Amino acid sequence: MAKTAKIRLDRKSLAELGLDKLVEILLAEAASNKPLKARLETALAGTAGKEEVARMIGQRLDLLERAKTSINRPRAKDLTVELTGLIRTIEAELGTADTRLAVEQLLRLAGMRDSFEKRLNSDSARLIAVFADAETAAGTLILAMGEDDQLKLVPTIEAARAKDRYGESEEFYSRLIKGLNRKAARAWQDLLEPQLAAPDRTIGVSRLLQRLYQENGDVDGFVRLEARKPADRQDTMAVASLLMREGQFEAALEWVRKPPAAKRILHVHGLAVMVGPDYEQKERRLLEADILDHLKRREEAQALRWQVFLDGFDADVLRRYIARLDDFAEFDETDRAIAAALESDRIYEALAFLVAWPKLDKAASLVERHAGEWDGRHYELLLPATEALETDYPQSAVILYRALISNILDRGISAAYEAAAGYLKRIAGMSVHLQGIGAPPDHADFVIGLQSRHPRKFGFWQRVPLA
Repeated sequence: MAKTAKIRLDRKSLAELGLDKLVEILLAEAASNKPLKARLETALAGTAGKEEVARMIGQRLDLLERAKTSINRPRAKDLTVELTGLIRTIEAELGTADTRLAVEQLLRLAGMRDSFEKRLNSDSARLIAVFADAETAAGTLILAMGEDDQLKLVPTIEAARAKDRYGESEEFYSRLIKGLNRKAARAWQDLLEPQLAAPDRTIGVSRLLQRLYQENGDVDGFVRLEARKPADRQDTMAVASLLMREGQFEAALEWVRKPPAAKRILHVHGLAVMVGPDYEQKERRLLEADILDHLKRREEAQALRWQVFLDGFDADVLRRYIARLDDFAEFDETDRAIAAALESDRIYEALAFLVAWPKLDKAASLVERHAGEWDGRHYELLLPATEALETDYPQSAVILYRALISNILDRGISAAYEAAAGYLKRIAGMSVHLQGIGAPPDHADFVIGLQSRHPRKFGFWQRVPLA
């Protein structure tokens, strides 16, 4: 039987179709495909020069800007296809002929986001995402430009950014900053600085300016601008970190010790979030300790690290503390840390530390000493501790498994019945180790107790194998 030839959709295969056949297919498809029709018309206009291409694209953008009618779901779908095609047309037909003009057109399209959102009468995430696609395409073209071309484009970039009154494109412009050459970044900085006098625009402008200061290596400008902000918008940690990296240790210490406002608005991963005074408190104190080290105030730095450890029993903090000890002091200080954890009434933090260090024999001792106190609601901490102890310290593991099972059944968490049944099965497998761990001492008695308290938890019991 002859093999069927495999058809490949590539340049060679299409060339074999012949010009007339390709033209026929394109005309038929363009009759019902608006983006393709526009792409073909623009390509034809390209034979008359880039000015004609720009004119045709500009006409389409004019129509889109003037539109006022509401956008329903079917229309949103059509617009998504149309605008996606328009972006491709600008990139392909204008991007290579006049990159600057292509960027202007793409930024103009991206700037229509707000007007389109207001016209939508139903959500259309894909349509709104098209405007981010236009920004991405513009950014790609900008970053591929030479130094002088980028510099000439700065006023266009700033004009587009100024129209973004709600900061929806702030992340795009922040990413763009990192790819601009030093001259272009400085020119943009010069355009932004006078705008700080406008109260309604200061917040967005100041954030971009600070990123520009960082890119331009202007530490003093960055700090001056942060100092101008109201206390509830100051990121004192960012300033202290920057100053420490620049070797300005006294100034860094002053900033890291500034008491945070009761409520602050910070930008985290591009989102404005409100945080309380305890936000990054541990990181702030550790940064202060590092700054003190640079200032040759070693004892103060170590005392601060030790206190941070005691406040949270964080194994990583203890490692940082020990790493800066004198030779042979490590063992005594480690013993002191373990003793502090064992003596603490913050048993969950202490257990997490002893497991993470790891010091499993001490963790097991802590578990057994507080056998009746463990609450299975802390399962995110207890479960890994249980699994860590199970092999060498099964009695302690059983205590924690029982706490987890009891919590699931007491609270009727049906989604966790499968897990609870699995824990019970593991306990049964360790029955030889169950004597002497406190009431009830026997596995069978523990199961009877569960049956008496939860006889109607059928979703659990049907998962428990019969003895």
